[in-house]
Amino acid sequence: MDLRLSEALGTNPGYWLTLQTQKDLWNAMQAAKRRKRIQSVQAPVLTTR
Repeated sequence: MDLRLSEALGTNPGYWLTLQTQKDLWNAMQAAKRRKRIQSVQAPVLTTR
């Protein structure tokens, strides 16, 4: 779809994908503000023998 829009509207390929990605990220950040915080998890330390 990005390629078709870029051809029809004379924009660069990737432009519409970038806009969609920015919108998705903004929506995720807004949702993160409303959700309960989670605690960090420490990865186990692996030892070699």
